[in-house]
Parts: sequence; structure tokens; C-alpha cells
Amino acid sequence: MKIRPLISIAVLGLTTLSLVATSRARVCVADARNVSAVTTCGPQANISLTSDTACNVAAAGAAFGGLPLAGFIQGFGAEDAGLDVGFVLSESDGGSNRSCDARPADGGWALTCTDCQIGSADGGCAETCTGTLTPQ
Repeated sequence: MKIRPLISIAVLGLTTLSLVATSRARVCVADARNVSAVTTCGPQANISLTSDTACNVAAAGAAFGGLPLAGFIQGFGAEDAGLDVGFVLSESDGGSNRSCDARPADGGWALTCTDCQIGSADGGCAETCTGTLTPQ
């Protein structure tokens, strides 16, 4: 057997092992919080926020307050990120996208929602409402 194919196979094996050993899937903390949403998006709402280890966020009761029902944790690259690092709630209705950015502020989150029209030449995005999410 020739030595060159053996060296190639060894290098390929070591490269694969190195990539597997150094790669890490993003892991978030499973968390749950009850918050009061006071925003200009809709009436005051009591929302149950939950996050899972895949960094998904669910916001039960958010629709009553004019907010999206689901999203994701913002802390990209943060080890064991959870709701405390901030999150985005978003939804699409076919003609537009609404994205609500929740950033940590004063023990809760400051919320800014932006609506964008799909297919608009200029992006068609505008800030539509703001408010706060306060833990109960």
C-alpha cells in the first residue's frame, strides 16, 4: 500500500476530529417568566414568557397586547443565554413582518416593535410601537 493515501486519510481523520472537538451547538437556558406588557402596541397584557434550550421564546397572551407570540433569544454567542440577555418576538402575516426587540432595562425589558412591508422597494420599515415588559 502506498504511503500517500494513508497520510491523506490520517490528515482527513485528524481534521474531522479537530472540527468535532471544537464545534459547539448554541445552548440556551430554559426559563419562564410572567410579565406585564405596557406598550403602545395594544392594551396592557399579562404575558407568560418561556424559553427553551434551543433558544426559542414563546409569549403566551402576547396577542392580546398586540405583540407577536414567538421569537428567539438575542444573546448570540453568549454562553447559556436566557431571557435576561434580551429576545426578539416576530411574526409575519403574508404582507408584512413585525419584529419586537426586547432589551434588558430596569429589571425588565424595553420593547421596540418595527413593521416592515414585504416586497417594498425601500424596505418599508417603520417603528410602530414601544413599551416595557415588567416581571410580575
